[in-house]
Amino acid sequence: MRTSSRLWAGDEYLFDLIDKLRAGAGGAGELAPIPLGVGDCDLPTPPAIVAAMQ
Repeated sequence: MRTSSRLWAGDEYLFDLIDKLRAGAGGAGELAPIPLGVGDCDLPTPPAIVAAMQ
């Protein structure tokens, strides 16, 4: 079976990198980041939230 060369590139898994960056954020005087992690939504996002994010 042929696999993607990106599998073996040694790059860090994206969500591990995001977790590391998030852990270092939110110091004194800074706003804490809003976690928008990976999830499996079973319901659509409410229209009011979509409108606010736009």
